[in-house]
Amino acid sequence: MMRVGLYRPVHVKTLASQKRRMLLTSRQLLQAKALDIENDLRGTLRNFGLKVGMVGTVKFEARIRELVADHPDLAAIVEPLLIARVSTDGQTLDAQLTSPDWLWFSLCRARAFVH
Repeated sequence: MMRVGLYRPVHVKTLASQKRRMLLTSRQLLQAKALDIENDLRGTLRNFGLKVGMVGTVKFEARIRELVADHPDLAAIVEPLLIARVSTDGQTLDAQLTSPDWLWFSLCRARAFVH
């Protein structure tokens, strides 16, 4: 194939680079799913006349529990979604992103784009 001219050299990413990319895409997926769950809760509770309003990520669960406190049937439906939301927060991935070797990689990568 080389003699015919059908060969082109390609850049092969390192294993560490592939792991970093997987970490970033996994984190992005978890964040998107957590946001989807929050939006689904807002929308379904609004059908019952319960408006969540402007609530931050930290107080979101408390606000949902406050709204469904008078509706035990809704509370039973909402509880698994709140558990799923907490389990998809991606804190373990965030901890990996703030590790010293990841920060060093990010710094070197940023400097490569500057020069």
